[in-house]
Amino acid sequence: MRAPHQLPRTASVLIGRERELGQVTAALRAPPEGTPADLVGTVPVVVVYGMGGLGKTTLAVHAAHLLREAYPDGQLYVNLNGYGTGPERELNDVLARFLTDLGVSGSCLPDHLDDRAALYRDHLARRRVLVLLDNAHDLTRIAPLIPGAGPSAVIVTTRRAPSGQLDAVRIPLRPLGTEGRDLLALVCGEHRVAAEPEAVRRILAVCGGLPLAIRLAGGRIANRPGWPLSVLADRLEDAPQTLELLTADDTSVRAAFAMSYQTLLENDGAGEAGSARAFRLLGVWPGFPLSLEAASALLDEPIDRTLDLLDTLVDAQMIQSPAPHTYVLHDLVAGYAAELARTQEPSQNQAAAHDRLLAWYARAVHHAGTLSTPYWGDTEPVDGLAPSPAPLPRLASPTDALAWLRQEMPAIRTAVRRAGASGRPEPAWQIVGLLTGYGTSYWWEGHWGPLVTNALDLARAHGARRAEARLYVVLATISGHNWDHAGCLAHLNTAEEVYAEEDVKEGLAMVLLVRALTFLKEGRLTEGITAAHESIALFRSVDGGDNPVALCTLAKLHLATGNAEEAERILRRYTEVFRRELPSLVPTTLTSLGESLAALGRRQDALATLAEALSIAEALGDHSAAAVALQVTATVHARSGRTDAARDYWTRALALARRAGLVKVTSYSLDGLESLAAS
Repeated sequence: MRAPHQLPRTASVLIGRERELGQVTAALRAPPEGTPADLVGTVPVVVVYGMGGLGKTTLAVHAAHLLREAYPDGQLYVNLNGYGTGPERELNDVLARFLTDLGVSGSCLPDHLDDRAALYRDHLARRRVLVLLDNAHDLTRIAPLIPGAGPSAVIVTTRRAPSGQLDAVRIPLRPLGTEGRDLLALVCGEHRVAAEPEAVRRILAVCGGLPLAIRLAGGRIANRPGWPLSVLADRLEDAPQTLELLTADDTSVRAAFAMSYQTLLENDGAGEAGSARAFRLLGVWPGFPLSLEAASALLDEPIDRTLDLLDTLVDAQMIQSPAPHTYVLHDLVAGYAAELARTQEPSQNQAAAHDRLLAWYARAVHHAGTLSTPYWGDTEPVDGLAPSPAPLPRLASPTDALAWLRQEMPAIRTAVRRAGASGRPEPAWQIVGLLTGYGTSYWWEGHWGPLVTNALDLARAHGARRAEARLYVVLATISGHNWDHAGCLAHLNTAEEVYAEEDVKEGLAMVLLVRALTFLKEGRLTEGITAAHESIALFRSVDGGDNPVALCTLAKLHLATGNAEEAERILRRYTEVFRRELPSLVPTTLTSLGESLAALGRRQDALATLAEALSIAEALGDHSAAAVALQVTATVHARSGRTDAARDYWTRALALARRAGLVKVTSYSLDGLESLAAS
């Protein structure tokens, strides 16, 4: 009997899947010829899985062709159509075809599925046959197609992550990385890709490493030899038409995703039926990772139910979970989900989901902001927002709160932008007004300023005077970080007028505090000390207690006037307070303490304190505080004649300052290095 050879045509070149290809072939290399059947053992099974469009079939077919010589008795292939426009293949029919292909007469085929499966296993028990089961839906259902024992082997492709019921080697496929460029060049020509690297970068960014998308984009380019690649990049970046462009004949990215979505809709299980709705609602707010709690707010479901729905979507490869309780959609999948939300979800449901998530972010930022910035003088309660069963993030400490704010900043920026466009802009200024702890450590990243400006414009437009004053103080703080003293003082004067009209003492105290810091930087020390004392007194008049930030500002002014002993006393006391309650200020306070110790002649204590400041700043990812600690450490070394150490620290400070765009530290470090070179 002639051995069946049913494999589809393979790709001439397989790009970006060398590692996975090696895994498949290594797992399925047949035992040496002549090995007794009773020593061969369980039939090896490899499951290649991942979302639609990743090239699972391409990989599996390519691997099967490479393994042909290891399986001389034939290769069986079937598309089970687990994800497709037509009905899923009936296993009884597949077994009938396989048995016929293996030489069984049609008149000898049993009628029952179990009997056909037993006959199939018997025929493969002594043959070296490679079976490729393509496009399976339910891996437990295909058990009759898996040989029981002998020298045969099986490759399965599926979109669903395997459960533990099937004994198999699992090979997940992920989007391509830098190999995407090579795939694009293969389709449309190396010369065109090499000529427009920036357009290629943009095209690949839209395709997100999805081989199907890259091939379709490359096909459009190849079919339009007169077009610059930048034209396609421009069109692909126009979100409404992205999926339309990634289409050729009867193949499209949208269709690949629609197959998975349709399977969710058709599934009889209550969990998966709910997950189809969940997938649509994820399209209301696509584009960045969602925590479990945020997803709970978006879906309006309790945490346990939300977790079940998201797990179903993860197993179906519709979304990914790169870390526990964190969920993300591939950019193209997010576009498809947004399309479904617009076309299949009632507008009132979309609006309600949007408002719930916006309200959740406002509450979550309020929670994290008050925890990470306990001494900000004027804060606004968050109320009047859409109700939700979703809990707030679990934040055990101010450091946790700071880390959460930084991690969630892309989503927070989107929340502020969407609040402004929603007709209910209050969450925008409520959120931004509570980001001072984040801004203290990460102002140099460039996200804080635009957020404040956006929220300030909204507050002014809607007559929210107290919010406007608060945001002017924040804007003044940002100007101060950038050494724009005139801008800082102008913003403070505006805030002071509003706070005086509204009689908000906490706000006036904060204006005085920031003004004192500005006077310190300008060298106006007497005015700075006066402002600091007035701020301290005004804070005391509000709640009877001392504000540690105001007192540490006074300490820095004492240091600048030569009173290092008083500065050291205050800074040492409140460093311990900040360790517990305000981690964003610990590095800069320790740096000032180190300067005080150096001024008192305690060089070793100063260097140890500065080393701790640097370590904490690096742990927080605060490049500004780290660069200042390095620069001050260099100065201490230089003043004690340790020029090599000073040069090393100034060089490190300069590199970090340039990377973070810290103009003043860059200038100080260059001056220091020049002074060493001149000596």
